[in-house]
Amino acid sequence: MPYRNITPILVDIETMLLRKVSEKPNFDKASFRASIYIFQTALMDKLFDLQDKEEMTLQDRENMATQCGKDLRSLVKKYTDIDTYKLF
Repeated sequence: MPYRNITPILVDIETMLLRKVSEKPNFDKASFRASIYIFQTALMDKLFDLQDKEEMTLQDRENMATQCGKDLRSLVKKYTDIDTYKLF
């Protein structure tokens, strides 16, 4: 699986961020966008696992994925006043 190749990179980023936890990271637009996309991708991966476990119908899977995207957009907007539609 090609995504397994990025695991060490993600863990390195996590480690670096944990070392600097008391400092504001000052993410620029590109960094913030990338971090949202990484989180969204990881979230959807685990969402698919849950859907498989629950043997959901295709329609229910689509509805759940759509709602997940809407919820993530709403979360980002609520706490940052950034519209992810405009960010991407």
